[in-house]
Amino acid sequence: MPSYQEKSSISDVHFLDCDDKITQDNAKKGSHQGETKVVYDKNVLIETKNIIEKTKTGLFICSPINGLEVVNNNKQLLDCFEDLISRYKEGKVKFGIRWLVNVEDNIDQIILVKKFIGMGFRIRHIQSLPIINFAVSERQFNSTIESMKAGQMIHTLLCSTDPMYIQHFQSVFDSLWNSAIDAKERIRQIERGGRGVTLNLTRLIENSNQAKQQLIETVQKASKEILILFPSLNAVKREVVMGFMDILKQKSAENIPIKILSPVNKRVKEVIYSDLTNNQNLTVKNIVCREIRKQKDLISTIIIVDKKYVLATELKDDSKLLFEEAIGVTTFSSSQPTVLSYVSIFESLWTQTEMSEDLKKVNEKLVQSEELERDFINTAAHELRTPTQAITGYLEINDEIFENYSRMVDQKQLKPEDSAKIIKALKRHQDIISRNAVRLENLINNLLDVARIDSHQKNMIMLNKENINLIAEINSIVDTQLGEKLRNKNVKVSIINDIFDETYFVYADRSRLNQIIINLLENAIKFSERDSSIDILIYEDIIDVVKRKNVRVFEKTKDNNIKSANIEKKYDIKEIYIAVSDSGKGISPEILPRLFEKFNTNSAAGTGLGLYISRKLIEAMGGRIWAFNNADGRGSTFVFSLPKFDSSKLKFRRKLSE
Repeated sequence: MPSYQEKSSISDVHFLDCDDKITQDNAKKGSHQGETKVVYDKNVLIETKNIIEKTKTGLFICSPINGLEVVNNNKQLLDCFEDLISRYKEGKVKFGIRWLVNVEDNIDQIILVKKFIGMGFRIRHIQSLPIINFAVSERQFNSTIESMKAGQMIHTLLCSTDPMYIQHFQSVFDSLWNSAIDAKERIRQIERGGRGVTLNLTRLIENSNQAKQQLIETVQKASKEILILFPSLNAVKREVVMGFMDILKQKSAENIPIKILSPVNKRVKEVIYSDLTNNQNLTVKNIVCREIRKQKDLISTIIIVDKKYVLATELKDDSKLLFEEAIGVTTFSSSQPTVLSYVSIFESLWTQTEMSEDLKKVNEKLVQSEELERDFINTAAHELRTPTQAITGYLEINDEIFENYSRMVDQKQLKPEDSAKIIKALKRHQDIISRNAVRLENLINNLLDVARIDSHQKNMIMLNKENINLIAEINSIVDTQLGEKLRNKNVKVSIINDIFDETYFVYADRSRLNQIIINLLENAIKFSERDSSIDILIYEDIIDVVKRKNVRVFEKTKDNNIKSANIEKKYDIKEIYIAVSDSGKGISPEILPRLFEKFNTNSAAGTGLGLYISRKLIEAMGGRIWAFNNADGRGSTFVFSLPKFDSSKLKFRRKLSE
């Protein structure tokens, strides 16, 4: 790692643009939509002028005094800056020009700074400049490693519009600006004959015992956060031996967050956490340890405290067991530019680990998804094969019956009782074929619905919303479409509501509402025992549902927080809540967390698509759905909401049409 002395003579200049709102939003989303390029000679001036002329937020610059000399010696740049100041005074630019420089006890420098302050520049003095120099607006980041001499224009410039660079350097500038002093005050101090500035120091410690003492004292000062980068497993072990981990344990107990990076494997966590907790759980409050890739040039242990202090210990002999024997020169700094440079390095590495963790999670989800889809394909194939085989089989049987019928007719052997038997058999076979055809059609429709939903294309699921009498619709579904299944298991359906006239209307798609209710009721019937009952509850307000004590389903579900925690009331939309409650075996704990996702089922029959499709359809119609096991351990309850039909809007539309 580089070490930085008390005074810097770096004369490189960066010109950098940064937007305080749009850029930060893009950076948080991980957007990398910008362009990065290098320009030369006359294009350097063109790009620099372009930044100044197009900024709408202002320009923030950090450079040695040479940067001001370049502007002062170049009429085109000077004119651009004067125009920027004019736009700032007219209110067209938000911040104007802010410039960070190091003002030394030099009459020429003082005169130059006074000139730019008189033009309207806001200039502050900083004792130690960062290792890079830059300027910030909302559009672009420009940088050079070329030294400027005697105020001459540079020949090479790196230009980037990457939001991540822009946000980073804006943050660095803000920190430096807040720690700097006004250039006028600095000049007054010089003119009074005293520098009057407390220096931020960077010093080298060659004595290993002193380095050890400095490390311990620095970490003990921590009040906000501790950032640690270990180069090896042995480096961690040496810190354990010297008692460093005891200090971390103490700071952890003080609720100070600690982040640790190391390019080695799980054994580092075992060493760190086992020492701190005396167990192998590998978790400690306020301490997070992450693994980074092995860095070839990483030969220092770096410790950053509160973003105020940094201590980098050079690794001399990693085989040594004692800290004092293993390290070489140690760099300690309280200089903000130096500290912020190390912080930037650490945070970049930390971000890489987050990306790596995210990739691992995504990969795990992909593996799970592949397994689910593979299981689904097998299940779907079975579900398709079963009705198809039934239809094919009974059609073949019917073919044989028709052949026998034709033969008996031809031979005049057909008796009246034979005709009755044949007709009865054909009727039974026709019912089976029809039932399996419906089953096959439903499965195909489900697969098509999933394909439309997963296409993420607008309006792939077409909805024809209308005014629907909810209770009448449910009664019709129960009587006409589910009657046979209910009779087969002797299951009774009760509709309970708090609506007196039973003519409550919802605004939904009729066919899709039928699909949802049938799916929920068929599931309830399938998992209900014989001679049991299913309750359908309808309420206007979820608050009323929670408060009611005389309804069976909500008496069974004593934990009202379950409902309120899973739903957030939309106060601007009136809703109707429909609950379907059964007394079956309930929802498996393994299935419950992902109940409404694709391919999730613990049933021997079924594709695991019904609830997923129901959720998507309900959400498309402006509602929500959730489920829970009943508190008495018998059965489960599914609750979904739909927008209440607003008759006032209908009347308003009629008036408009009139």
